[in-house]
Amino acid sequence: METMIDRLDEMEEDLAARAFLFDHPNTYLEAIRIAFGQIRYELRPGKKRRVALG
Repeated sequence: METMIDRLDEMEEDLAARAFLFDHPNTYLEAIRIAFGQIRYELRPGKKRRVALG
């Protein structure tokens, strides 16, 4: 059974593989790393969950 983190890793790798399709692949890769890092931070065990409405 796959964990959420495993699935995130697969999605991140897939998006990184597609980075060459964009005009600024390095900027795109950095955005992927930041976004997935934030998701992993929010999903870490023992963290209180908050929802941002905006």
